Amino acid sequence: MTFHKKTGWLRYLWYAFLFASLSTVIIVALVKHAHKNKHQGVGWSKSNRPKDSGFCDSALWTHDPDGVPPIDAFRHVSQASFEFPVSAHLVFTAEGEPALAHGTIEIDDSGEAGADTVNVDITAYSNNLRDLLDETKACQLTPTKNPVHGVGIYTNKHRPNFAYSYQRMVTWHIKVRLPAPSGRSPINITGLSTHMPMFVHHIGDIARSVHFTALSSNSFAVPISVQSLAAERVTVETMDGTITGTFNASRSLSLFTTNAPLKVDVGMLSSRDDGLFSTDLSIQTMNGNVTVSMHDNVYANCVLCKGPSLRTSACMPRQLPARGGVFEVGLKTSNSSLTIAMLDAPPDHILRMNAQTWGASANVVLPKTYEGEYHLRSPPMDSPAIHVADLEDPAGRGRRRVVEKHNVKGVIGGTIQWLPSIRNTHSGVVNIWASKLGMSLSL
Repeated sequence: MTFHKKTGWLRYLWYAFLFASLSTVIIVALVKHAHKNKHQGVGWSKSNRPKDSGFCDSALWTHDPDGVPPIDAFRHVSQASFEFPVSAHLVFTAEGEPALAHGTIEIDDSGEAGADTVNVDITAYSNNLRDLLDETKACQLTPTKNPVHGVGIYTNKHRPNFAYSYQRMVTWHIKVRLPAPSGRSPINITGLSTHMPMFVHHIGDIARSVHFTALSSNSFAVPISVQSLAAERVTVETMDGTITGTFNASRSLSLFTTNAPLKVDVGMLSSRDDGLFSTDLSIQTMNGNVTVSMHDNVYANCVLCKGPSLRTSACMPRQLPARGGVFEVGLKTSNSSLTIAMLDAPPDHILRMNAQTWGASANVVLPKTYEGEYHLRSPPMDSPAIHVADLEDPAGRGRRRVVEKHNVKGVIGGTIQWLPSIRNTHSGVVNIWASKLGMSLSL
């Protein structure tokens, strides 16, 4: 018994010695690595280190130019400019210590009309130019294989002292100047994407002048605001930041945030009416109100509209909407109200919508042209308010609207039809969930 106890203590001491030795080696290595990075400037990891050849061309700074004062009590202002082909996929990214990589990015159509280039102006504000030059790097990203161009803001990571010292901060402003069209047709941008945490996003009123094949914006803890834009596919994501503005999409639109309200005007264009391919809308937030208005945006009364492309005049103002179109809509929030007003859609369209909120009420307005089923799920003691308007046939065919209501196992629902019907396609389905009293549906 004594022998086994001794052996156990010796084994414990041996493991303790090994652990202490390995810990010492690791700590010494980390200290040496940090010391090396401190004297070599920005500490790039080997896996993602930008290289001046084929990936990253460093900005050529002009410091404290005449007539350009610094902002917010900063001492210095530095400027640089880049130029990219309009045919490129544009990428803007920021990585590193937030105190050194934060600011605003602004996108508009203030470039030269008809130009084949996109101009990007970069302004950096600092109190010490050494912090800008030694701790950050602004790069012109150049393609290796794919035609991808853009701007990268890279900074040293793991600098805790910067977060508490205003004197060491660097603030950025990036202005992306897309060329204005030389004629009536908007210019086409193949793709534009941002991955810039802590950068406020502002997109100007460019729905009529610029069309994106794909646009993606990603940020964190700051708002994303859009005056108006038009694209085939749009994805906007942030956390703890609001999303506001007017969005038009012909294939898909996805908006996501958390702990912040989301208030948007949305226009969706569909080129199909066979029920197989749809234009999709997905909006989601948590702990924030969702307010979606589908009316009188840049494409007037064609929020749900039918046509070949957003680049054509299929849904321009004062033009009667075409028939048909297939739309998939999903909206979700929690602990906040959900409000969606779909005030216009083409006759004979197909709408499949799921709207859900937990801990709050839902208020939904369907377009007068809607035909199909509706289902309302709310607390057992709730009696959702259903408002039915007396309408004339929006298609001008002399039809009458028939609205049926029923209650099946606590689920209030019904059907809506315009009769006599000439539909040769499926009709729509609308599902609404709310866990709090006060749900309302307007037809």
